Amino acid sequence: ETGKWICFIMALVCFGVGIAICATVPQPRAVAVIRAFLLVILWLHLIYPTVKAIVRTVVLIQARSGPVMDGLLNVYPGLLDFEHVGVQHADFLSWRTQKIVAEEELLRRVYEVADNKGKGLTAMIREELEVEAENFRRDYEDQVAMSNMGYALEDH
Repeated sequence: ETGKWICFIMALVCFGVGIAICATVPQPRAVAVIRAFLLVILWLHLIYPTVKAIVRTVVLIQARSGPVMDGLLNVYPGLLDFEHVGVQHADFLSWRTQKIVAEEELLRRVYEVADNKGKGLTAMIREELEVEAENFRRDYEDQVAMSNMGYALEDH
């Protein structure tokens, strides 16, 4: 029992002496490593996000006031993506992302039709309506099944 406490106290003393020696005689390489580490942390967590936010804010404000930034926004359309704004739950983000992907796919198909690369416009519209009808039918059947299951639980 006493040996355990002596070992513990000696470990603390050795740690304290090591800290005291390092504090009074700093090592140049260790100081450079700590300085580089702190600068990287400062850059990644404070400076870069702040500069990035300021630049994006200026670009979006200029884009609202006139056509000055149209070329930049055409090259970097991600500046206009606000998909994480107002998200409270992962389900909502998933739904929003699915809608964005579906809209992008629809726009791609519309551009293909406009460039005479894809199917005709009427065929594309018919396919979209069939997909929407199938989704509506599936959602309706799911709701009916859920309500029937609810009635079945109430009967027991």
